[in-house]
Amino acid sequence: MGLDSLLIFLSYMMILKTVLSIVSHAECLRALITCVSHLCAVLLFYSPEIGLPVIHRFGKRSSPLLQIFLGYISLLVPSLMNPLVYSLKSKHLLARIIRVFIK
Repeated sequence: MGLDSLLIFLSYMMILKTVLSIVSHAECLRALITCVSHLCAVLLFYSPEIGLPVIHRFGKRSSPLLQIFLGYISLLVPSLMNPLVYSLKSKHLLARIIRVFIK
């Protein structure tokens, strides 16, 4: 229990060490942007997965609708946001996404 979080943390430390050892500043920045977008996708997946058991355990007086809502978030948000997180690196796609939310 919790071994996956520990292994993910250790792998990110190794990836970060490798990325920061790249000599070229432009390539280092490019690799770091890719790592950050992947880290955001992982956090989007794990946040509801951690929040749901915490609310179930410690939120005995909380509304059942909150647990249902968080359950839906844990199912829908990672699958819907994953392509969005990775597409934010593209300037063309980012401009179109911003245009959709501004209108």
